[in-house]
Amino acid sequence: MEKSNIVLLSDVYKMREQKQKELEFYTEKLKELETKMFFLSKEIQVTNFIIDMIEKEKIHMIGHNEND
Repeated sequence: MEKSNIVLLSDVYKMREQKQKELEFYTEKLKELETKMFFLSKEIQVTNFIIDMIEKEKIHMIGHNEND
């Protein structure tokens, strides 16, 4: 049997629909990942700020008395 080189328009429509759904799926996943990345970046910034404050001795231990 010979393979047909005919492309059915209905197949092209189905393929387009699949690709559109796939694009929508990955667009939504990308938004979710971007949100997670944003908050993770903020957490890193806060952590770095805390580390910087500790390293520069800007934080004094709560309840710490120098005479102890």
